[in-house]
Amino acid sequence: MTTHTEAEIASQPDCWRRAVTETPRDALPRPGERVAVIGCGTSWFVAQAYAVLREQAGQGETDAFAASEFPAGRPYDRVLALTRSGTTTEVLDALAV
Repeated sequence: MTTHTEAEIASQPDCWRRAVTETPRDALPRPGERVAVIGCGTSWFVAQAYAVLREQAGQGETDAFAASEFPAGRPYDRVLALTRSGTTTEVLDALAV
């Protein structure tokens, strides 16, 4: 018998593959843009990894924040919000500011 936690963990790779294939290309940051990436839980860890990899690739300044810690007053060219369910309250609240 698989526990809820085991099923949740096992579903992660497929969820992220779907996100990659279903995200329109023009929704992603362009080279040189100053970007903030926000998320909660696993999405926040992915945001951190994305920020490091984007900067290492020379694509532009990229900061990662837990959505509840997003500094709304800072100027960014784009905010990339990561949420597996699309209903994470902290992420939606940060986008509403």
